[in-house]
Amino acid sequence: MNKILRNFSQLLPVWVILAGVLGYFYPAFYLLWRNYNEWFFALTMVGVGAVLHPQDFRFIRRQPQIVFLGTLAQFLIMPALGFSIGYLLGLPRDLRLGLIVVGAVPGAMASNVISYL
Repeated sequence: MNKILRNFSQLLPVWVILAGVLGYFYPAFYLLWRNYNEWFFALTMVGVGAVLHPQDFRFIRRQPQIVFLGTLAQFLIMPALGFSIGYLLGLPRDLRLGLIVVGAVPGAMASNVISYL
């Protein structure tokens, strides 16, 4: 079983490209699954959590200030930079607000927010 999973993991770029090609030529296939997006996302998060080991958290326990600094940067510094850049560029209020929101959103989710702007 480990060999099968290892081979599947090593071929992940191939699976991603094949899924993209399938979606490009047959988008209706993926439309069948759109009602299950939340479940797929939850499954992904469980998969990420399943590969964590206790030693992954030891660093956080020893140096919690790093986590605090990252949180501070994400939710205070980044939105402030978004506001400042929008103000300096003379953007309209709605676009400035969009920059603030994008600044506050963690990187993996920012692409979805940007696509709505």
